[in-house]
Amino acid sequence: MKPKLVLIILALISSAAGTKLNAQDKIGYINFQMVLTYMPETRTLNTSIETYKKGLLAQIQTKENSYRSYVESVMKKVENGQLTPAQQEQESAKFLKMENEIGLDYEDLEKKVEQRNSQLLTPILSKLEKAIKDVARENSYTFIFNTVDSGGASSLLYGPEDRDITKKVMTKLGIPTGN
Repeated sequence: MKPKLVLIILALISSAAGTKLNAQDKIGYINFQMVLTYMPETRTLNTSIETYKKGLLAQIQTKENSYRSYVESVMKKVENGQLTPAQQEQESAKFLKMENEIGLDYEDLEKKVEQRNSQLLTPILSKLEKAIKDVARENSYTFIFNTVDSGGASSLLYGPEDRDITKKVMTKLGIPTGN
């Protein structure tokens, strides 16, 4: 059943590309995720994102510490009878507002980290895509497929070893292949 699915996908891709799959077409495959993982730029990106995220977290934690100090000072005033019930309600409203702001800061942190990751990843993916295209052209490949999808599941059921261009692309990028 699955080999039929692969053939159907190949047929759809070739027809969508405006070409027919011919016997002389050369099909290759690559473990895109593996190459991306071993690229030095990806390691730099990961370090940069961690540093960026820690910086944002530090800002939020500073805000949280200020919030806690403020709550403690207000609680002391309440215990000492220095605040009227109306003032206590105002302070309670301030507490809720500050808590909501901190919650929004955490949500914003995730969005900022995702945006930064996307921004830094774009040139890395472009470099990898160029290397794949170069290797494909140099070796007369008509199609190159990714062996693993973004979820880590294998999408290639079978392929001859000599059609795996993973190591060729890694070599092109200057990444040691262990051979």
